[in-house]
Amino acid sequence: MIRRSLLSRAVAGLLLVVASFQCALALGAPWGAVAWGGAHRGVLPSGLRVASAASLLLYAGLVWLALRKPVRARAGRWAFSIVSALFAVATVANAISRSPPERAWAPVAALLSAGFFLLRPARPAPSTGDGVQSSTNVRDEDGVRPLVRE
Repeated sequence: MIRRSLLSRAVAGLLLVVASFQCALALGAPWGAVAWGGAHRGVLPSGLRVASAASLLLYAGLVWLALRKPVRARAGRWAFSIVSALFAVATVANAISRSPPERAWAPVAALLSAGFFLLRPARPAPSTGDGVQSSTNVRDEDGVRPLVRE
């Protein structure tokens, strides 16, 4: 069984790789052909370097989201679903990029999309009417549905 903690650390690690890449771009690494549509060979123009630096805040928030235990199932489910959908869009955008080197980011975005989708908290179990929740929605010790049931 894949544990949530293992998956969340893998997702966080992948996010740190992407954040490190963006940090290098912000600091002037000559990898413009591999980012932001691949339109700029070499060092990115200052506006995109600022955008790369700003994206570090976004990635920090996503690492936090991936590593935390969802407190409210409904809100957490929405947050993880939205992030998963955004990475699905990023997968398509990277896959159709005019820059062949930038297309290498498509599998990374796809893995992040799948990871956030699998990390979504389970839906709250339906009530049976007598104040007892149904046992059809099995949860692990963290209150999150297991990724694989035995």
